[in-house]
This record gives sequence, structure tokens and C-alpha cells, in this order.
Amino acid sequence: MNTERVTNFRDEFVKLQMEQAYETYRTQFSLLTRVLGILLLANITVVAYAVAHQVAGIFVAGLILPIAAAYVLERANRYMVPVLYVAVTLEQRYGDARDPSLASTFVGFAYPRALERMRKMIVSSGSEGAEVLDPNRNDVRVVRGRRLARILLAGEAAQILALLLLPTLFGWRFF
Repeated sequence: MNTERVTNFRDEFVKLQMEQAYETYRTQFSLLTRVLGILLLANITVVAYAVAHQVAGIFVAGLILPIAAAYVLERANRYMVPVLYVAVTLEQRYGDARDPSLASTFVGFAYPRALERMRKMIVSSGSEGAEVLDPNRNDVRVVRGRRLARILLAGEAAQILALLLLPTLFGWRFF
């Protein structure tokens, strides 16, 4: 009877952990999307205001927004990887290898390198996810940022050029 109670507790615990991992990731990704959308909209608003009023100095305020977006992406990676790691680990340990699983399939499709690294961490003896939980050793990324980083850098460069060239070439006020 006591063994049955422990087994039921373990089953409920694993089920709860899976549900929480899925829900937490979904919430984090939704929040990331909203924050990046707000930052993009704010940047567009700043640029539009600068163009409408022909004030180049306003672009200085716009330079902060792409940097903030890059920071948000980096933080998202640090917080999302452990959640997906928990989901993938539980699926691998308790799921049937013949059945598809949500987190493993999602991560494998969207971020194949991340899934490969997570699986290596799961299999590695004695680590129990230490690499994932240590931000200095965690090189897994679930939010692809290279393309977005290039776009952010291009936006930064364009705003710096506008800040420098518009007053000189077109007689815009600086402030």
C-alpha cells in the first residue's frame, strides 16, 4: 500500500511538472512576443515623430529600444531553456520512445541544435542538468537571435546615420 502511494505521488508529480513546464514556456514565449512588439512599436513611434517634426536628436531616444530588445532576447534564453529542459527530460525518462512527445518534437523541429545539446546533457552522467541551470555554462539557445540581432544592428546603424546626417544634409534641427 505504501509503495502504491509513492508511485501515485510520483506519477502525479511528473504530470504536474509536465503541465507546469508547458504552461510556463507558453507564458514566457507569449510575454516575449508582447515585449518585443511593444519595443518595436515604440521604436517606430520615435522614428515617425522624428521624421514628422524634422528633429534628428529624437533618434537618440530610439537608440535605446533595439538595445532593450537584444537584452530581452538574452534574458528570454536564460529563462526558457531550463523550462524546456525539464519538459524534454521528463518526456525522455517517462514517455514511451515510440510515441511522439510535445516538448521534444517542438524543440527538435524549431531548435534542432538545442534539442541535441539538451539530450547530451540528459545522458551525461552525474550532471543532472547542471549545465542548463548554470548560466555561465549554458550555451543552449531556444530563441534564435542572429537574424533578429542583424536587424537590430541595422536599425541602430540607420538611426545613428540619421542622427548625424539629417541635420547636416537636410537642415533638420538637432533638438
